[in-house]
Amino acid sequence: MIPIETERLIIKHGTIEDYVKVHEYDFNYLQGIEGICESVKRDPNEVRSWFQNDSSIEEHYKRLEAKRSYNFIIYLKETKEPIGNIGFDRYDEKQNSLEISCWIHPNYWGNGYAKEALVKAMEYIFSLGYDNVIYGYDKDNKNSKQNCEKIGFIPYKQEPQNNFLGHPSIEYQNIMSKERFEELYKKHTK
Repeated sequence: MIPIETERLIIKHGTIEDYVKVHEYDFNYLQGIEGICESVKRDPNEVRSWFQNDSSIEEHYKRLEAKRSYNFIIYLKETKEPIGNIGFDRYDEKQNSLEISCWIHPNYWGNGYAKEALVKAMEYIFSLGYDNVIYGYDKDNKNSKQNCEKIGFIPYKQEPQNNFLGHPSIEYQNIMSKERFEELYKKHTK
């Protein structure tokens, strides 16, 4: 994969230490679920352990792609600083879809980086032949809901789930077809 660029961002495979920087905080505690929005630091070794089954970061990316999963780090173009992470996984054969997730380090919230990165990464995923992208979020995650609406996803279904605290909740799943994406973002896909 070649790096994907926007006006302000570069989206590409990263290093393990880039993941450590991006996931400095446990994002479960930053989503506002059940009113919790705390900056809880994550043990850097926990993030490093995500890669322990791979002999290299390159092997990690190959293993993911073999399972129809894709994972990228978001960098500021100007400084090359890692500021976020985008993942696509949970392939659904019936919908020919992947589910997207995005985390932006809280130091960079409020700058529109999530939408900018998500739109460009979706363009890439659609170019690989997928027909749909699913965006799910917990009922209390107002930031994800707002991003989902800004990008133009359409409500798809609701599923009961347990949130990170183990309490019953609802996950709202939204869908974006390749056709809808191209209608909304023609300038990006030409």
